[in-house]
Amino acid sequence: MRKYASATNLRVFSKPSSDLTIEDTTVNCRFFHIDGGHRPVYTDLMTADRALLEEGVVAVDDVFNSNWPGVGEGVYRFFAERREVYLFIGFGILLIRR
Repeated sequence: MRKYASATNLRVFSKPSSDLTIEDTTVNCRFFHIDGGHRPVYTDLMTADRALLEEGVVAVDDVFNSNWPGVGEGVYRFFAERREVYLFIGFGILLIRR
């Protein structure tokens, strides 16, 4: 990522998302990626919701992977609480735009 993105626009956190604090995250993120099979997806989506700009996009991997049923459960829980989102689905990835 650092090779292709401007270092001033990229922040990488090398820790579990459950350990992120409000001070770690931002409120002006345009793209937020969640590797669904390996993290608590609902918590990640809440972090992404706080961090994204109005028209930001979240990508969630493994939503439809039968090995990770908790991913879909966290996504559905998030949608039940927020009804004003747009979905794009393809190639095993779910994209969410507010």
